Amino acid sequence: MEIDRARGVYTSYILNGNKYSSYILGNSIKQIKHISNLRNIGEKIETKLQHINTIEDYSNLSDKAFLENLPVITHLACYLSFIALKSKTISIEEVVGDEGIIHELAHLMTDSIQKDKATIKRIKINLRNLQKCAIGIFPSH
Repeated sequence: MEIDRARGVYTSYILNGNKYSSYILGNSIKQIKHISNLRNIGEKIETKLQHINTIEDYSNLSDKAFLENLPVITHLACYLSFIALKSKTISIEEVVGDEGIIHELAHLMTDSIQKDKATIKRIKINLRNLQKCAIGIFPSH
């Protein structure tokens, strides 16, 4: 399912009685409805197909900028994990297991692992994988 640019719709969903907003990227309403069904969070399409201001791809930041943005990246990883887990495109081990993205980000924030180039590179690769699994959030090429 290829998405070649940042076109899509804004959506909303209800969780524990609270309304949240999101978006789904896609080339057509038919494709977007399919993605919405796969995401399995009960989203309601709120807009017509339009240009979407997408979430930044933090995996492309320099190592220094990545470390400076850990709280924002961790929050984003939680949201992307929610989408990916509900879509069944990622396993719980890949999210919170010993080498999971959330687990590794928490280690970085608590100084319990070295912040060397190899570690940061591995975590960025995990983040890129998560971004691919959170269908409809990032353009695919």
